[in-house]
Amino acid sequence: MKQDKKGTVLVVDDDPASLSILFNLLRQANFKVLIAEDGASTLKRVKRLQSDIILLDIMIPDINDFELCRRLKGSINTADTPVIFLSILSETADKVRALEMNAVDYITKPFQPEEVIARVEKHLTIHNLQKKLEDQNRRLQQEITERQRVETELREAHDQLKATLNALPDILFEVDGYGRVYGFHAPRLEALYMPPQEFLGKTVSQTLPQEAASIIIDTIGEAVKTGRHVGAVYSLEIGTDVRWYELSVVTKGDAEAADARLVALVRDITQSKQAEAALLESEEKYRNLIDLSPDPVVILQDGCYQLVNQAFIELFGYTQQDVDNGLNFFELVQAHDKEAVRCQYENRLAGKQVPKTYHIDLVAKDGTLIPCETAATLISYEGHAADLVIIMRDITERKRAKDALQQQFPV
Repeated sequence: MKQDKKGTVLVVDDDPASLSILFNLLRQANFKVLIAEDGASTLKRVKRLQSDIILLDIMIPDINDFELCRRLKGSINTADTPVIFLSILSETADKVRALEMNAVDYITKPFQPEEVIARVEKHLTIHNLQKKLEDQNRRLQQEITERQRVETELREAHDQLKATLNALPDILFEVDGYGRVYGFHAPRLEALYMPPQEFLGKTVSQTLPQEAASIIIDTIGEAVKTGRHVGAVYSLEIGTDVRWYELSVVTKGDAEAADARLVALVRDITQSKQAEAALLESEEKYRNLIDLSPDPVVILQDGCYQLVNQAFIELFGYTQQDVDNGLNFFELVQAHDKEAVRCQYENRLAGKQVPKTYHIDLVAKDGTLIPCETAATLISYEGHAADLVIIMRDITERKRAKDALQQQFPV
C-alpha cells in the first residue's frame, strides 16, 4: 500500500556525492526530495515549489551560506521554513552563528543516516506542531474578535432597548398563560396598582379586582391561541380615582410550551377616556340644542347627513332611515345650483371666507321647492375636525309676502 509522503525536503549542496546520499536516504525514508546545487538555483526553486524543510550546506560556491539563509528567512515563501545547516565544520562558533541566523539545527559531515532522518523528522514535527498552534491561535483570535463583535452588538442592542423601554410611558409585565406575573418594567413605581412585592409571583386573579382580572385572563388566553391580542380595556379604582388601561399581549417563543411566557403591555388611557367622555357630553349638548330648534338643523360629514332634527324631517319629508342610509346634502340641491353650492361647501371646509348666510331653493323628498335661508359653520363631531352644521330656515312665507308687496307697490 502506498504511503503518504512525510513531507518535502529541499537539499542544497554543491557536492554531488553528498546530494546523492541525502537524496536516496530521504527517499527511502518516504520524503519527497528537491535538490539544488547553488544559491541561485535554490532561490529559483523556492519561488516555484513549496518545501517543508531545507538542508543547507554551508560551503556553496556562488552565495555565502549565511547570506543565503538570510535571504530565505526574508522571503515570504520560506520565512517560516525550518533550515538545518550541513557542514564539515564542527567549531562551536560556526554552530552558534548558524543558530543566530535562525537555523533550527546543525549537522556535521560526515553524517550518520539515522541522525539525519531523526533530526529532519524531529524538526518537521516541531514545525508542524507550531503551524497547528499558530492556526489554532489564529482561529481562536478570530473567534475572540467575533465574540467581542457580537457582544458589542448585543450590548448596543440591549442599551437601545433599555433606552426605548425607559422612554415608554407604558408598563410591561412578563406573565404565563395563567396570568402569573414574573417580572415587570415601569417608568416609575407610582404607576403601578400596588408595590411589586405584592404581585410578583402571583396571578392577576389573586391581586386585582375580579372584573379587571377576568378581562386580563381572557386577553392572555386569546394571545396563547393566536400569538397576540390587542385593544382590551379595563379599569381600576386607585384611591378616589378611576384609571382606565388598554392591554396588549404577545407570546414569547413557543406559546404551547409548558413554561411559555407572554409580554403584556399596559397603557394608561385615562386621559383619552376622559376626553372621549367630554366629547360625548358635548355632542349630547349638540343633539339637545338641535332637537330643540324650531328650524331644520343638520350636521354633515363628507357631504352626507350624520345628524338631523325633527324639524328637518317634517319640512323635507325624509325619514331617519333615509339619513341612516347615507342621504347626501347635494340630493336636496337643484341641478343648476349644485356646482356653486359644492364650491362654497368646499371653500368653507378649507377655511376660506364665504358668506355667513345665503338663500337657496332646496328640494323636498316629494319634489317641492322650499326656499331657505341657510347659515353654516365648522364644528368637531364624533372625532371629525371638519364637519359642518347647517341651519335651514324656511322663508316661504317671507318670500310670498315680499312678492305680494312687490305686486302691490311695483317699482
